[in-house]
Amino acid sequence: MIVWILFPAMPIQYYHSQILTSIGNALGRLIKIDYHSESMQRARFARIVVELDLSQPLRTQFKLDGVDQDILYENLPLVFFSCGRIGHKAVDFSSAPPPPPPTASTTPKPSTPPAPSRSSSS
Repeated sequence: MIVWILFPAMPIQYYHSQILTSIGNALGRLIKIDYHSESMQRARFARIVVELDLSQPLRTQFKLDGVDQDILYENLPLVFFSCGRIGHKAVDFSSAPPPPPPTASTTPKPSTPPAPSRSSSS
């Protein structure tokens, strides 16, 4: 999915195409850098377009010279940031991993029901 990504309050010294390209490619595949970001005309945030692999969790921050830099995604469908994945609700999410598939050594063997006991009448 192709999305706009904003970096709010990013210091203007990082508004260079090489830096924004590196950040974009670390998040996905960089498609475009916003002209106003690259030309340093907007000092409130930098903005890029990235193609994301939605099978991977979305990041909400990264370290920029040792400081946490927030990541904001524009116009994404439902995102559940506890797991970072798109397209489900919190009630659908279980933090417990699914059980592993059975293997030959762990597959239970069918049990044979006990033979009926014969009662002896006296």
